[in-house]
Order: sequence, then C-alpha cells, then structure tokens
Amino acid sequence: NLEIQIKKQAHSLHDYQEIIKKTNALKVPVSKTEKYHVVEEAMMGNIKDPQKLADFTQLTIKSSQAMQTDLHEPTQHFLNLNNSLKLEKVEQLEKVVNQVHTLRETAGLGKGGELEIFDALNRTAPLLQNTIKNMDTGHLAAFLTTMKQAGVDTEAAATGLNTFTMALADGSNTSKS
Repeated sequence: NLEIQIKKQAHSLHDYQEIIKKTNALKVPVSKTEKYHVVEEAMMGNIKDPQKLADFTQLTIKSSQAMQTDLHEPTQHFLNLNNSLKLEKVEQLEKVVNQVHTLRETAGLGKGGELEIFDALNRTAPLLQNTIKNMDTGHLAAFLTTMKQAGVDTEAAATGLNTFTMALADGSNTSKS
C-alpha cells in the first residue's frame, strides 16, 4: 500500500498527515494512487517537506500531461535535476521546466523532445556547479536544444559538452602552473 510506504518515509506522524492532506487537496486530473506514486518517488529522492512534496507532485503531474507522457519519466528527470542542481525550492525547478517547455515549442521538437532535453540537462548539470559556473540552466538547456535542432543526438551533445568543458578546464589549470 502506497500510504504505508509514505508513512514509513515521513519524518513524523504529523508530517505524514500533512503530506496526505496536501496531496489529496491537489486539484489535478489524476487518481489518488497516481498522486501517491509521485509522492513516494519524490520521498525516495529525498524530498520530505510536505509543502515541497505537494508542489513537486503538482508540477510533475501538470508537466507529464503537457508532455503527453506517463508520470514516471518526468518524476525521475525532475528528481535528478532537483538533486544535481541542488535546488532549494520547487519554484526553481519549475522555472527550469518552463524554460524547457518553451524551448521545445519554439524549436519545434516533437513529443518526447522535452524528455531528451531533461536527460541531457541531468548529464551536464554538474558542469554548472563545477566548470561553467557563469552559465545558468536556461542557457544550458538552450544550447542542448539548439544541438538537437541541428541534428545532434542529445546524449552525444551532453557527452561532448562535458568532454569539451573538462578539456578547457584542464588546459586552463595546466597553463597556470
């Protein structure tokens, strides 16, 4: 039972009750079971705050409907982004999600295009923390979308970008010594 799994992962009985109350109050056109699946996955992905869980669940459900996909893929992509970008608030994740939705529309990417961009963002997000700190997620998403538009596979674009930036960083460090 999903409610039992959620209860086991909650910090306290009060948190569990808040999580269930906020999840059930969401006005989204999916079943209670589907909502609970997203909540359970989010809790396994280290989102424990009741309000953040409710916000994350709502964002995931709305995005999966916009992308015309099941709930599992966006849930996993969003959890990975949330963790790799070390986001404090769901609003920050929502900004990234909206940027990718807009990029997909303006680039004319078909169904599934967003999931590919999210996957590539997850592969390259550590660059924003380590190597190319002056680039924000929106710029990185735009670059990856442009590469996809040009016919480059998003996995190849992400791998190439990682390799390129590491080589630049190594070269910069070598020239300083």
